[in-house]
Amino acid sequence: MQNLLENETRPAIPTGEAARLLGRRPQTLRLWACLESGPLRPVRVHGRLLWPVAEIRRLLEGKPDSQTPGAANGKA
Repeated sequence: MQNLLENETRPAIPTGEAARLLGRRPQTLRLWACLESGPLRPVRVHGRLLWPVAEIRRLLEGKPDSQTPGAANGKA
C-alpha cells in the first residue's frame, strides 16, 4: 500500500482513500475524528475530513505517533 503513497502530491486525502490505504472502513476513520481517539487527526475543510498524507505514511511505516500523549515514552 505504501507504494501508492509514493506518487501522492496532495498534502491530505479524503476519508475513503485514507481508509483504503490503512485497511480500515471509512466509518472507522470518521469515528476516530469524532472521538479524537485514533492514531491520526484529520483536517476539516468546509465540513469534510481530510487526512494528512505525511501522517498516513508515518503510521504505515510504524513510526511512533507524535500527536498522542505518552507516545514518546511508549505509553500510548
